[in-house]
Amino acid sequence: PPWPRAPAGAKATRAPVATGAWHTNLARGDQPSASTPYALRFKDRALEISYGADRRAATKASVADPFVADVVVATTNPTDPKLAEADALTARLAFGPATAWLARGSPYVTVEVSTGATVTFSSAHGFAKADGGAAAPDARPGPDGPAAPAPDDAAACSAHASCANLEGVCCPTAQGVFLGCCDDRRLATARRRLATNETKETQRVSLVLDDGSEWLLYASRPVAFETSGKTLSTGPLRRTTVFRVARAPDAAATALLDAHRGVFPIGGAVSWRASRTEPDVMTLHFRWATRRFDGCAAPLLGLALPHHLQTLAGKASPTAFDALKGPLYAVAGDHWTFREPLGELRWDLGDVRGPRRKILRDLVGDERIDEEAPGPAAKAAGVYSSGKKLFRLAALAQAAHVAGDPKRRDAFSARLADELAPWLAFDDASSLLVYDAKTGGIVTRAGFADPNADFGNGKYNDHHFHYGYLVHAAAVARRYGSLDDAAAARTAALVLDYANPTGRERNLPAPRGYEPYVAPRSSYLPVARHKDWYDGHSWATGLVAYETGKSQESSSEAAHGYLGAALYGAAVGDARLEAFGRLCLATEVRGARTYWRMP
Repeated sequence: PPWPRAPAGAKATRAPVATGAWHTNLARGDQPSASTPYALRFKDRALEISYGADRRAATKASVADPFVADVVVATTNPTDPKLAEADALTARLAFGPATAWLARGSPYVTVEVSTGATVTFSSAHGFAKADGGAAAPDARPGPDGPAAPAPDDAAACSAHASCANLEGVCCPTAQGVFLGCCDDRRLATARRRLATNETKETQRVSLVLDDGSEWLLYASRPVAFETSGKTLSTGPLRRTTVFRVARAPDAAATALLDAHRGVFPIGGAVSWRASRTEPDVMTLHFRWATRRFDGCAAPLLGLALPHHLQTLAGKASPTAFDALKGPLYAVAGDHWTFREPLGELRWDLGDVRGPRRKILRDLVGDERIDEEAPGPAAKAAGVYSSGKKLFRLAALAQAAHVAGDPKRRDAFSARLADELAPWLAFDDASSLLVYDAKTGGIVTRAGFADPNADFGNGKYNDHHFHYGYLVHAAAVARRYGSLDDAAAARTAALVLDYANPTGRERNLPAPRGYEPYVAPRSSYLPVARHKDWYDGHSWATGLVAYETGKSQESSSEAAHGYLGAALYGAAVGDARLEAFGRLCLATEVRGARTYWRMP
Protein backbone atom coordinates (compact mmCIF):
# COMPACT_ATOMS: atom_id res chain seq x y z
CA PRO A 1 0.00 0.00 0.00
CA PRO A 2 1.33 3.51 -0.85
CA TRP A 3 1.35 4.75 2.74
CA PRO A 4 4.07 5.00 5.40
CA ARG A 5 4.20 1.83 7.49
CA ALA A 6 3.38 1.91 11.17
CA PRO A 7 5.49 1.00 13.02
CA ALA A 8 8.06 2.53 10.70
CA GLY A 9 9.72 -0.04 8.45
CA ALA A 10 7.40 -2.88 9.50
CA LYS A 11 6.60 -5.59 6.97
CA ALA A 12 2.98 -5.51 5.77
CA THR A 13 0.81 -8.33 7.03
CA ARG A 14 -0.35 -11.00 4.60
CA ALA A 15 -3.27 -11.87 6.90
CA PRO A 16 -5.30 -8.66 7.36
CA VAL A 17 -7.79 -8.74 10.23
CA ALA A 18 -11.48 -8.51 9.36
CA THR A 19 -11.99 -5.81 11.99
CA GLY A 20 -15.68 -5.25 11.30
CA ALA A 21 -16.70 -8.91 11.20
CA TRP A 22 -19.64 -10.23 13.21
CA HIS A 23 -17.46 -12.62 15.24
CA THR A 24 -14.80 -10.22 16.57
CA ASN A 25 -16.18 -10.15 20.13
CA LEU A 26 -15.86 -13.92 20.54
CA ALA A 27 -12.09 -13.89 20.94
CA ARG A 28 -11.86 -10.45 22.57
CA GLY A 29 -13.18 -10.85 26.11
CA ASP A 30 -16.60 -11.93 27.33
CA GLN A 31 -18.97 -9.75 25.29
CA PRO A 32 -21.50 -11.39 22.94
CA SER A 33 -21.59 -11.72 19.17
CA ALA A 34 -24.82 -12.24 17.25
CA SER A 35 -24.77 -15.20 14.89
CA THR A 36 -28.57 -15.24 14.37
CA PRO A 37 -30.73 -16.67 15.78
CA TYR A 38 -28.38 -16.96 18.77
CA ALA A 39 -26.11 -14.59 20.60
CA LEU A 40 -22.86 -16.25 21.67
CA ARG A 41 -20.05 -15.47 24.04
CA PHE A 42 -17.15 -17.15 25.76
CA LYS A 43 -17.04 -16.72 29.52
CA ASP A 44 -14.83 -18.60 31.96
CA ARG A 45 -13.51 -20.60 28.98
CA ALA A 46 -16.97 -22.00 28.20
CA LEU A 47 -19.29 -21.24 25.29
CA GLU A 48 -22.57 -19.60 26.30
CA ILE A 49 -25.58 -19.72 23.97
CA SER A 50 -28.52 -17.32 24.28
CA TYR A 51 -31.80 -17.29 22.39
CA GLY A 52 -32.84 -13.78 23.32
CA ALA A 53 -36.16 -13.84 21.47
CA ASP A 54 -37.57 -15.78 24.41
CA ARG A 55 -37.03 -12.71 26.62
CA ARG A 56 -37.73 -9.86 24.22
CA ALA A 57 -38.36 -6.56 25.98
CA ALA A 58 -40.03 -3.88 23.86
CA THR A 59 -40.69 -0.28 24.88
CA LYS A 60 -41.42 2.91 22.96
CA ALA A 61 -37.70 3.66 22.99
CA SER A 62 -36.09 0.29 22.27
CA VAL A 63 -36.42 -3.41 21.55
CA ALA A 64 -33.92 -5.72 23.24
CA ASP A 65 -33.23 -9.45 23.41
CA PRO A 66 -31.36 -9.76 26.75
CA PHE A 67 -28.45 -12.18 26.90
CA VAL A 68 -28.92 -15.10 29.29
CA ALA A 69 -26.82 -18.27 29.19
CA ASP A 70 -29.61 -20.63 28.12
CA VAL A 71 -27.09 -23.38 27.39
CA VAL A 72 -23.42 -23.47 28.39
CA VAL A 73 -20.94 -25.88 26.78
CA ALA A 74 -17.81 -26.59 28.84
CA THR A 75 -15.06 -29.20 28.64
CA THR A 76 -12.25 -30.55 30.73
CA ASN A 77 -8.86 -28.85 30.22
CA PRO A 78 -10.37 -25.63 28.85
CA THR A 79 -8.36 -22.78 27.34
CA ASP A 80 -9.16 -19.24 26.27
CA PRO A 81 -10.93 -19.18 22.89
CA LYS A 82 -8.78 -18.61 19.83
CA LEU A 83 -10.08 -17.70 16.40
CA ALA A 84 -8.67 -20.40 14.14
CA GLU A 85 -10.31 -19.37 10.86
CA ALA A 86 -13.16 -17.18 9.70
CA ASP A 87 -14.88 -15.90 6.59
CA ALA A 88 -17.96 -13.81 5.79
CA LEU A 89 -20.39 -16.54 6.85
CA THR A 90 -18.61 -18.82 9.35
CA ALA A 91 -16.06 -18.80 12.15
CA ARG A 92 -14.08 -21.61 13.78
CA LEU A 93 -12.89 -21.09 17.34
CA ALA A 94 -10.81 -23.49 19.41
CA PHE A 95 -11.18 -23.68 23.20
CA GLY A 96 -9.32 -26.48 24.92
CA PRO A 97 -10.18 -29.85 23.37
CA ALA A 98 -13.23 -28.35 21.64
CA THR A 99 -13.82 -26.57 18.34
CA ALA A 100 -16.87 -24.39 17.81
CA TRP A 101 -18.09 -24.38 14.20
CA LEU A 102 -20.25 -21.24 14.04
CA ALA A 103 -22.29 -20.02 11.08
CA ARG A 104 -24.56 -17.12 10.33
CA GLY A 105 -28.21 -18.12 10.21
CA SER A 106 -27.63 -21.64 11.50
CA PRO A 107 -30.39 -22.92 13.80
CA TYR A 108 -27.74 -25.07 15.50
CA VAL A 109 -24.59 -24.27 17.45
CA THR A 110 -22.02 -26.95 16.62
CA VAL A 111 -19.15 -28.00 18.88
CA GLU A 112 -16.69 -30.79 18.10
CA VAL A 113 -14.90 -32.32 21.09
CA SER A 114 -11.76 -34.43 20.97
CA THR A 115 -11.17 -37.94 22.28
CA GLY A 116 -10.67 -38.20 26.05
CA ALA A 117 -12.43 -34.97 26.98
CA THR A 118 -15.53 -34.75 29.14
CA VAL A 119 -18.29 -32.37 28.05
CA THR A 120 -20.69 -30.63 30.41
CA PHE A 121 -23.89 -28.89 29.34
CA SER A 122 -25.52 -26.54 31.82
CA SER A 123 -27.97 -23.65 31.93
CA ALA A 124 -28.50 -20.48 33.92
CA HIS A 125 -32.10 -21.68 34.27
CA GLY A 126 -31.46 -25.29 35.24
CA PHE A 127 -32.97 -28.35 33.58
CA ALA A 128 -36.57 -29.24 34.43
CA LYS A 129 -36.51 -32.36 32.24
CA ALA A 130 -34.01 -34.29 30.15
CA ASP A 131 -35.24 -37.07 27.87
CA GLY A 132 -33.65 -39.32 25.31
CA GLY A 133 -30.76 -41.21 26.85
CA ALA A 134 -30.02 -38.82 29.68
CA ALA A 135 -30.35 -39.68 33.33
CA ALA A 136 -33.39 -38.57 35.26
CA PRO A 137 -33.00 -35.03 36.63
CA ASP A 138 -32.71 -36.25 40.19
CA ALA A 139 -29.99 -38.81 39.52
CA ARG A 140 -27.13 -38.62 42.02
CA PRO A 141 -23.84 -40.42 42.65
CA GLY A 142 -24.05 -43.85 44.17
CA PRO A 143 -26.41 -46.79 43.52
CA ASP A 144 -29.94 -46.89 44.87
CA GLY A 145 -29.52 -50.41 46.21
CA PRO A 146 -26.97 -53.10 46.90
CA ALA A 147 -24.06 -53.34 44.53
CA ALA A 148 -24.57 -55.77 41.69
CA PRO A 149 -22.12 -58.61 41.39
CA ALA A 150 -19.39 -58.28 38.81
CA PRO A 151 -20.35 -59.93 35.50
CA ASP A 152 -18.39 -62.87 34.26
CA ASP A 153 -17.60 -61.14 30.93
CA ALA A 154 -16.10 -57.71 31.64
CA ALA A 155 -15.56 -57.05 27.93
CA ALA A 156 -19.24 -57.59 27.20
CA CYS A 157 -20.08 -55.30 30.11
CA SER A 158 -17.88 -52.45 28.83
CA ALA A 159 -19.37 -52.81 25.35
CA HIS A 160 -22.83 -51.94 26.66
CA ALA A 161 -24.42 -49.10 24.61
CA SER A 162 -24.60 -46.80 27.62
CA CYS A 163 -20.85 -47.21 28.19
CA ALA A 164 -19.70 -46.49 24.65
CA ASN A 165 -17.83 -43.29 25.52
CA LEU A 166 -16.45 -44.22 28.96
CA GLU A 167 -12.99 -45.19 30.09
CA GLY A 168 -12.76 -48.14 32.47
CA VAL A 169 -15.13 -51.03 33.09
CA CYS A 170 -18.82 -50.17 32.95
CA CYS A 171 -21.55 -52.31 34.48
CA PRO A 172 -25.29 -52.31 33.60
CA THR A 173 -27.53 -53.48 36.47
CA ALA A 174 -31.21 -53.60 37.28
CA GLN A 175 -30.74 -50.40 39.27
CA GLY A 176 -29.00 -48.55 36.43
CA VAL A 177 -25.66 -48.38 34.65
CA PHE A 178 -22.59 -47.66 36.77
CA LEU A 179 -18.93 -46.90 36.20
CA GLY A 180 -16.47 -48.78 38.35
CA CYS A 181 -18.90 -51.25 39.90
CA CYS A 182 -16.95 -54.10 38.36
CA ASP A 183 -13.70 -52.90 39.91
CA ASP A 184 -13.09 -54.54 43.33
CA ARG A 185 -10.63 -51.79 44.22
CA ARG A 186 -13.42 -49.19 44.32
CA LEU A 187 -15.73 -48.79 47.27
CA ALA A 188 -19.44 -49.10 46.65
CA THR A 189 -19.92 -45.46 47.64
CA ALA A 190 -17.64 -44.39 44.80
CA ARG A 191 -19.77 -45.99 42.13
CA ARG A 192 -21.38 -43.49 39.82
CA ARG A 193 -24.70 -43.92 38.08
CA LEU A 194 -24.58 -43.24 34.36
CA ALA A 195 -28.13 -43.95 33.19
CA THR A 196 -31.33 -45.46 34.47
CA ASN A 197 -32.60 -46.88 31.24
CA GLU A 198 -31.45 -48.22 27.91
CA THR A 199 -32.48 -46.25 24.83
CA LYS A 200 -31.68 -46.10 21.12
CA GLU A 201 -31.84 -42.30 21.22
CA THR A 202 -28.52 -41.70 22.91
CA GLN A 203 -27.67 -39.34 20.03
CA ARG A 204 -30.58 -37.00 20.81
CA VAL A 205 -31.57 -35.40 24.09
CA SER A 206 -34.52 -33.09 24.69
CA LEU A 207 -33.78 -30.53 27.38
CA VAL A 208 -36.64 -28.58 28.95
CA LEU A 209 -35.26 -25.65 30.91
CA ASP A 210 -36.78 -24.26 34.07
CA ASP A 211 -38.15 -21.33 32.05
CA GLY A 212 -40.18 -23.80 29.97
CA SER A 213 -38.15 -23.55 26.75
CA GLU A 214 -37.13 -26.73 24.94
CA TRP A 215 -33.65 -27.26 23.54
CA LEU A 216 -32.36 -30.21 21.54
CA LEU A 217 -28.92 -31.74 21.91
CA TYR A 218 -27.58 -34.00 19.15
CA ALA A 219 -24.41 -36.10 19.08
CA SER A 220 -22.66 -37.63 16.08
CA ARG A 221 -22.40 -41.00 17.88
CA PRO A 222 -24.10 -42.60 20.89
CA VAL A 223 -23.14 -40.90 24.14
CA ALA A 224 -24.11 -41.73 27.72
CA PHE A 225 -25.16 -38.71 29.77
CA GLU A 226 -25.58 -38.12 33.46
CA THR A 227 -27.82 -35.37 34.78
CA SER A 228 -27.05 -33.89 38.16
CA GLY A 229 -28.56 -30.64 39.35
CA LYS A 230 -28.11 -28.07 36.60
CA THR A 231 -25.65 -30.06 34.50
CA LEU A 232 -25.71 -32.78 31.87
CA SER A 233 -22.35 -34.50 31.49
CA THR A 234 -20.64 -37.14 29.41
CA GLY A 235 -17.86 -39.39 30.55
CA PRO A 236 -14.47 -39.14 28.81
CA LEU A 237 -15.15 -39.49 25.09
CA ARG A 238 -13.61 -42.50 23.40
CA ARG A 239 -13.81 -40.86 20.02
CA THR A 240 -14.06 -37.33 18.72
CA THR A 241 -17.73 -36.37 18.82
CA VAL A 242 -19.75 -33.57 17.24
CA PHE A 243 -22.45 -32.04 19.43
CA ARG A 244 -25.17 -29.75 18.10
CA VAL A 245 -27.37 -27.55 20.31
CA ALA A 246 -30.59 -25.95 19.08
CA ARG A 247 -33.62 -24.15 20.46
CA ALA A 248 -36.86 -25.89 19.44
CA PRO A 249 -39.56 -23.17 19.45
CA ASP A 250 -42.36 -25.47 18.27
CA ALA A 251 -43.11 -28.96 16.94
CA ALA A 252 -42.51 -27.97 13.30
CA ALA A 253 -39.09 -26.58 14.18
CA THR A 254 -38.30 -29.79 16.07
CA ALA A 255 -39.10 -31.85 12.98
CA LEU A 256 -36.85 -29.62 10.85
CA LEU A 257 -34.00 -29.82 13.33
CA ASP A 258 -34.28 -33.60 13.58
CA ALA A 259 -34.24 -33.99 9.80
CA HIS A 260 -31.16 -31.81 9.16
CA ARG A 261 -29.13 -32.50 12.33
CA GLY A 262 -26.38 -34.46 10.55
CA VAL A 263 -25.00 -31.78 8.21
CA PHE A 264 -23.17 -28.66 9.38
CA PRO A 265 -21.18 -25.82 7.75
CA ILE A 266 -17.40 -25.63 8.13
CA GLY A 267 -16.71 -22.71 5.79
CA GLY A 268 -18.47 -20.15 3.66
CA ALA A 269 -17.97 -17.58 0.94
CA VAL A 270 -19.77 -14.56 -0.43
CA SER A 271 -19.25 -13.81 -4.10
CA TRP A 272 -20.81 -11.58 -6.71
CA ARG A 273 -21.02 -11.34 -10.46
CA ALA A 274 -22.16 -8.60 -12.79
CA SER A 275 -24.79 -9.47 -15.37
CA ARG A 276 -23.72 -9.28 -19.00
CA THR A 277 -27.30 -8.67 -20.12
CA GLU A 278 -28.52 -6.45 -17.27
CA PRO A 279 -25.96 -3.76 -16.37
CA ASP A 280 -27.98 -2.60 -13.37
CA VAL A 281 -28.24 -6.05 -11.77
CA MET A 282 -25.69 -8.16 -9.91
CA THR A 283 -25.95 -11.74 -8.71
CA LEU A 284 -24.90 -12.29 -5.10
CA HIS A 285 -24.02 -15.78 -3.85
CA PHE A 286 -23.77 -17.28 -0.35
CA ARG A 287 -22.13 -20.71 -0.39
CA TRP A 288 -21.13 -23.08 2.40
CA ALA A 289 -18.76 -26.04 2.63
CA THR A 290 -20.20 -28.79 4.84
CA ARG A 291 -19.47 -31.95 6.80
CA ARG A 292 -21.87 -34.77 7.56
CA PHE A 293 -22.32 -37.49 10.15
CA ASP A 294 -24.66 -40.37 10.95
CA GLY A 295 -25.33 -40.99 7.24
CA CYS A 296 -27.36 -37.77 6.93
CA ALA A 297 -28.41 -37.11 3.33
CA ALA A 298 -30.50 -34.00 4.03
CA PRO A 299 -29.39 -30.62 2.68
CA LEU A 300 -27.89 -27.95 4.90
CA LEU A 301 -30.52 -26.02 6.88
CA GLY A 302 -30.19 -22.25 7.23
CA LEU A 303 -32.40 -19.40 8.40
CA ALA A 304 -33.00 -16.34 6.22
CA LEU A 305 -33.77 -12.82 7.44
CA PRO A 306 -36.69 -10.74 6.11
CA HIS A 307 -34.54 -8.69 3.70
CA HIS A 308 -33.19 -11.89 2.11
CA LEU A 309 -36.65 -12.78 0.83
CA GLN A 310 -36.80 -9.60 -1.27
CA THR A 311 -34.12 -10.85 -3.69
CA LEU A 312 -33.60 -14.55 -2.88
CA ALA A 313 -33.95 -16.96 -5.78
CA GLY A 314 -35.47 -20.11 -4.31
CA LYS A 315 -37.86 -21.28 -1.65
CA ALA A 316 -37.94 -20.02 1.94
CA SER A 317 -40.48 -21.36 4.44
CA PRO A 318 -41.79 -19.62 7.58
CA THR A 319 -40.60 -20.94 10.94
CA ALA A 320 -41.17 -20.13 14.60
CA PHE A 321 -37.56 -18.93 14.91
CA ASP A 322 -37.26 -15.23 15.59
CA ALA A 323 -34.56 -12.56 15.82
CA LEU A 324 -34.37 -8.84 16.52
CA LYS A 325 -34.60 -8.18 12.78
CA GLY A 326 -37.81 -10.18 12.45
CA PRO A 327 -39.13 -13.68 11.77
CA LEU A 328 -36.73 -16.21 10.24
CA TYR A 329 -37.35 -18.45 7.25
CA ALA A 330 -35.98 -21.92 6.56
CA VAL A 331 -33.82 -22.35 3.46
CA ALA A 332 -32.52 -25.79 2.47
CA GLY A 333 -29.25 -25.98 0.59
CA ASP A 334 -25.62 -24.90 0.70
CA HIS A 335 -25.93 -22.25 -2.03
CA TRP A 336 -28.17 -19.18 -1.81
CA THR A 337 -28.48 -16.92 -4.84
CA PHE A 338 -29.76 -13.33 -4.81
CA ARG A 339 -30.64 -11.11 -7.75
CA GLU A 340 -29.70 -7.61 -6.59
CA PRO A 341 -30.97 -4.54 -8.54
CA LEU A 342 -28.29 -1.86 -8.23
CA GLY A 343 -30.32 1.30 -8.66
CA GLU A 344 -29.28 4.38 -10.59
CA LEU A 345 -25.82 5.85 -9.93
CA ARG A 346 -26.18 9.63 -9.90
CA TRP A 347 -23.61 12.36 -9.36
CA ASP A 348 -26.03 15.16 -8.55
CA LEU A 349 -29.63 16.32 -8.72
CA GLY A 350 -29.63 16.30 -12.49
CA ASP A 351 -30.85 19.00 -14.82
CA VAL A 352 -32.34 22.06 -13.09
CA ARG A 353 -34.16 24.60 -15.29
CA GLY A 354 -36.10 27.82 -15.08
CA PRO A 355 -36.35 29.94 -11.91
CA ARG A 356 -34.93 27.15 -9.77
CA ARG A 357 -31.72 27.20 -11.75
CA LYS A 358 -31.28 30.95 -11.18
CA ILE A 359 -31.96 30.54 -7.45
CA LEU A 360 -29.39 27.76 -7.24
CA ARG A 361 -26.85 29.82 -9.20
CA ASP A 362 -27.34 32.79 -6.88
CA LEU A 363 -26.92 30.59 -3.81
CA VAL A 364 -23.72 29.07 -5.15
CA GLY A 365 -22.41 32.50 -6.06
CA ASP A 366 -22.85 33.71 -2.49
CA GLU A 367 -20.59 30.98 -1.10
CA ARG A 368 -17.10 32.11 -0.14
CA ILE A 369 -14.14 29.84 -0.82
CA ASP A 370 -11.96 29.31 2.24
CA GLU A 371 -8.40 30.52 1.77
CA GLU A 372 -6.92 29.07 4.96
CA ALA A 373 -3.91 26.78 4.54
CA PRO A 374 -5.45 23.28 4.45
CA GLY A 375 -2.65 21.24 6.08
CA PRO A 376 -2.69 22.52 9.69
CA ALA A 377 -6.46 22.84 9.63
CA ALA A 378 -6.91 19.22 8.52
CA LYS A 379 -4.57 17.92 11.22
CA ALA A 380 -6.33 19.94 13.93
CA ALA A 381 -9.83 19.04 12.79
CA GLY A 382 -9.26 15.30 12.43
CA VAL A 383 -10.45 13.02 9.68
CA TYR A 384 -14.20 13.08 10.45
CA SER A 385 -14.61 16.86 10.68
CA SER A 386 -12.35 17.31 7.67
CA GLY A 387 -14.49 14.83 5.78
CA LYS A 388 -17.65 16.79 6.56
CA LYS A 389 -16.01 19.94 5.21
CA LEU A 390 -14.94 18.12 2.07
CA PHE A 391 -18.48 16.85 1.54
CA ARG A 392 -19.75 20.44 1.67
CA LEU A 393 -17.18 21.58 -0.88
CA ALA A 394 -18.02 18.65 -3.17
CA ALA A 395 -21.72 19.48 -2.90
CA LEU A 396 -21.01 23.10 -3.86
CA ALA A 397 -18.96 22.02 -6.88
CA GLN A 398 -21.78 19.74 -8.03
CA ALA A 399 -24.40 22.44 -7.42
CA ALA A 400 -22.40 24.93 -9.47
CA HIS A 401 -22.20 22.38 -12.28
CA VAL A 402 -25.97 21.84 -12.22
CA ALA A 403 -26.56 25.61 -12.06
CA GLY A 404 -24.48 26.11 -15.21
CA ASP A 405 -21.65 28.02 -13.53
CA PRO A 406 -18.43 26.30 -14.68
CA LYS A 407 -16.21 29.05 -13.24
CA ARG A 408 -17.50 28.56 -9.69
CA ARG A 409 -17.55 24.77 -10.21
CA ASP A 410 -13.86 24.74 -11.13
CA ALA A 411 -13.00 27.04 -8.22
CA PHE A 412 -14.76 24.78 -5.73
CA SER A 413 -13.19 21.71 -7.33
CA ALA A 414 -9.69 23.20 -7.12
CA ARG A 415 -10.19 24.04 -3.46
CA LEU A 416 -11.51 20.52 -2.94
CA ALA A 417 -8.25 19.07 -4.29
CA ASP A 418 -6.26 21.41 -2.02
CA GLU A 419 -8.24 20.31 1.03
CA LEU A 420 -7.74 16.66 0.10
CA ALA A 421 -3.99 17.01 -0.35
CA PRO A 422 -2.99 16.69 3.36
CA TRP A 423 -4.91 13.40 3.57
CA LEU A 424 -3.33 12.02 0.43
CA ALA A 425 0.20 13.20 1.14
CA PHE A 426 2.92 10.55 1.36
CA ASP A 427 5.61 11.42 3.89
CA ASP A 428 7.15 9.06 6.43
CA ALA A 429 7.27 11.75 9.10
CA SER A 430 4.16 13.88 8.67
CA SER A 431 1.49 12.15 6.54
CA LEU A 432 -1.88 12.13 8.25
CA LEU A 433 -2.59 8.52 7.21
CA VAL A 434 -0.41 5.45 7.78
CA TYR A 435 -0.66 1.73 7.02
CA ASP A 436 -1.07 -0.39 10.15
CA ALA A 437 1.25 -3.23 9.20
CA LYS A 438 0.14 -5.57 11.99
CA THR A 439 -3.65 -5.43 11.55
CA GLY A 440 -3.81 -4.58 7.87
CA GLY A 441 -5.51 -1.25 7.39
CA ILE A 442 -5.12 2.46 6.77
CA VAL A 443 -5.51 4.47 9.98
CA THR A 444 -4.90 8.06 10.94
CA ARG A 445 -1.50 8.78 12.42
CA ALA A 446 -3.29 10.16 15.48
CA GLY A 447 -5.41 7.00 15.70
CA PHE A 448 -2.37 4.74 15.52
CA ALA A 449 -0.76 6.62 18.41
CA ASP A 450 -4.00 6.78 20.41
CA PRO A 451 -6.64 4.23 19.40
CA ASN A 452 -9.36 6.39 20.93
CA ALA A 453 -8.50 9.40 18.74
CA ASP A 454 -10.63 10.22 15.68
CA PHE A 455 -13.63 8.37 17.13
CA GLY A 456 -11.63 5.15 17.48
CA ASN A 457 -10.16 5.21 13.97
CA GLY A 458 -7.14 3.28 15.25
CA LYS A 459 -9.54 0.58 16.50
CA TYR A 460 -11.09 0.54 13.02
CA ASN A 461 -14.35 2.23 13.98
CA ASP A 462 -16.22 4.17 11.28
CA HIS A 463 -13.69 3.87 8.45
CA HIS A 464 -16.46 3.76 5.83
CA PHE A 465 -17.79 7.04 7.27
CA HIS A 466 -14.40 8.77 7.56
CA TYR A 467 -12.87 7.65 4.29
CA GLY A 468 -16.20 7.68 2.48
CA TYR A 469 -16.17 11.47 2.71
CA LEU A 470 -12.60 11.64 1.39
CA VAL A 471 -13.25 9.23 -1.47
CA HIS A 472 -16.48 10.98 -2.51
CA ALA A 473 -14.65 14.32 -2.53
CA ALA A 474 -11.84 12.82 -4.60
CA ALA A 475 -14.36 11.44 -7.10
CA VAL A 476 -15.92 14.87 -7.59
CA ALA A 477 -12.51 16.57 -7.89
CA ARG A 478 -11.38 13.95 -10.43
CA ARG A 479 -14.58 14.37 -12.44
CA TYR A 480 -13.94 18.09 -12.79
CA GLY A 481 -10.22 17.73 -13.54
CA SER A 482 -8.71 18.95 -10.24
CA LEU A 483 -7.28 15.70 -8.86
CA ASP A 484 -3.90 14.78 -10.35
CA ASP A 485 -2.75 11.24 -11.10
CA ALA A 486 -0.62 10.87 -7.95
CA ALA A 487 -3.54 11.86 -5.71
CA ALA A 488 -5.83 9.58 -7.71
CA ALA A 489 -3.50 6.61 -7.12
CA ARG A 490 -3.52 7.27 -3.37
CA THR A 491 -7.31 7.53 -3.37
CA ALA A 492 -7.49 4.21 -5.21
CA ALA A 493 -5.60 2.65 -2.31
CA LEU A 494 -7.64 4.47 0.33
CA VAL A 495 -11.00 3.30 -1.00
CA LEU A 496 -9.84 -0.31 -0.69
CA ASP A 497 -9.55 0.08 3.08
CA TYR A 498 -13.34 -0.08 3.42
CA ALA A 499 -14.58 -1.15 -0.03
CA ASN A 500 -12.03 -3.73 -1.13
CA PRO A 501 -13.77 -6.04 -3.63
CA THR A 502 -10.88 -8.49 -3.88
CA GLY A 503 -10.69 -11.78 -2.06
CA ARG A 504 -9.92 -15.44 -2.42
CA GLU A 505 -12.28 -18.34 -1.80
CA ARG A 506 -10.89 -21.39 -0.06
CA ASN A 507 -12.23 -24.93 0.16
CA LEU A 508 -15.17 -24.15 -2.11
CA PRO A 509 -15.39 -25.10 -5.77
CA ALA A 510 -16.48 -22.32 -8.11
CA PRO A 511 -19.83 -22.95 -9.81
CA ARG A 512 -19.86 -23.28 -13.58
CA GLY A 513 -19.52 -19.94 -15.29
CA TYR A 514 -18.51 -18.15 -12.10
CA GLU A 515 -15.79 -15.53 -12.45
CA PRO A 516 -14.71 -14.18 -9.06
CA TYR A 517 -12.79 -10.93 -8.80
CA VAL A 518 -9.42 -11.92 -7.36
CA ALA A 519 -6.40 -9.62 -7.11
CA PRO A 520 -3.12 -9.69 -5.17
CA ARG A 521 -3.99 -6.45 -3.39
CA SER A 522 -6.39 -8.40 -1.19
CA SER A 523 -3.39 -9.69 0.77
CA TYR A 524 -2.97 -6.33 2.51
CA LEU A 525 -6.55 -5.32 3.32
CA PRO A 526 -9.69 -7.30 4.26
CA VAL A 527 -12.59 -7.57 1.86
CA ALA A 528 -15.33 -4.95 2.48
CA ARG A 529 -14.13 -4.19 6.02
CA HIS A 530 -17.44 -3.13 7.57
CA LYS A 531 -19.92 -5.07 5.45
CA ASP A 532 -22.03 -7.83 7.01
CA TRP A 533 -23.35 -9.64 3.97
CA TYR A 534 -25.70 -11.86 5.94
CA ASP A 535 -27.28 -9.03 7.94
CA GLY A 536 -27.50 -6.88 4.82
CA HIS A 537 -25.76 -3.77 6.15
CA SER A 538 -22.50 -2.57 7.69
CA TRP A 539 -21.31 -2.37 11.28
CA ALA A 540 -19.55 0.81 12.38
CA THR A 541 -17.87 -0.93 15.33
CA GLY A 542 -14.35 -2.20 14.82
CA LEU A 543 -12.11 -3.83 17.42
CA VAL A 544 -14.23 -2.65 20.33
CA ALA A 545 -16.29 -5.11 22.39
CA TYR A 546 -19.66 -3.78 23.53
CA GLU A 547 -22.16 -5.62 25.73
CA THR A 548 -24.79 -5.20 23.01
CA GLY A 549 -22.52 -6.47 20.24
CA LYS A 550 -21.77 -4.31 17.20
CA SER A 551 -23.63 -1.13 16.18
CA GLN A 552 -24.69 0.30 12.83
CA GLU A 553 -24.57 3.89 14.15
CA SER A 554 -25.31 5.73 10.89
CA SER A 555 -26.96 4.01 7.94
CA SER A 556 -26.90 7.22 5.89
CA GLU A 557 -23.13 7.67 6.25
CA ALA A 558 -22.56 4.00 5.49
CA ALA A 559 -24.57 4.35 2.27
CA HIS A 560 -22.68 7.56 1.42
CA GLY A 561 -19.34 5.78 1.83
CA TYR A 562 -20.33 3.14 -0.73
CA LEU A 563 -21.75 5.82 -3.03
CA GLY A 564 -18.33 7.48 -2.88
CA ALA A 565 -16.64 4.19 -3.82
CA ALA A 566 -18.97 3.69 -6.80
CA LEU A 567 -18.54 7.28 -8.00
CA TYR A 568 -14.78 7.06 -7.68
CA GLY A 569 -14.80 3.91 -9.78
CA ALA A 570 -16.84 5.77 -12.39
CA ALA A 571 -14.55 8.82 -12.26
CA VAL A 572 -11.37 6.83 -12.93
CA GLY A 573 -12.87 4.22 -15.24
CA ASP A 574 -12.54 1.27 -12.81
CA ALA A 575 -15.62 -0.72 -13.81
CA ARG A 576 -15.10 -3.40 -11.16
CA LEU A 577 -14.85 -0.91 -8.30
CA GLU A 578 -17.87 0.97 -9.64
CA ALA A 579 -19.94 -2.23 -9.78
CA PHE A 580 -18.83 -3.36 -6.33
CA GLY A 581 -19.56 0.07 -4.84
CA ARG A 582 -23.03 -0.05 -6.36
CA LEU A 583 -23.62 -3.53 -4.93
CA CYS A 584 -22.53 -2.40 -1.46
CA LEU A 585 -24.73 0.68 -1.78
CA ALA A 586 -27.79 -1.28 -2.95
CA THR A 587 -27.56 -3.84 -0.14
CA GLU A 588 -26.88 -1.10 2.43
CA VAL A 589 -29.97 0.82 1.36
CA ARG A 590 -32.06 -2.35 1.36
CA GLY A 591 -30.92 -3.18 4.88
CA ALA A 592 -31.54 0.37 6.11
CA ARG A 593 -35.03 0.47 4.64
CA THR A 594 -35.89 -2.92 6.10
CA TYR A 595 -34.44 -2.58 9.61
CA TRP A 596 -33.53 1.01 10.44
CA ARG A 597 -36.31 3.18 9.05
CA MET A 598 -39.40 3.58 11.20
CA PRO A 599 -42.64 2.63 9.38
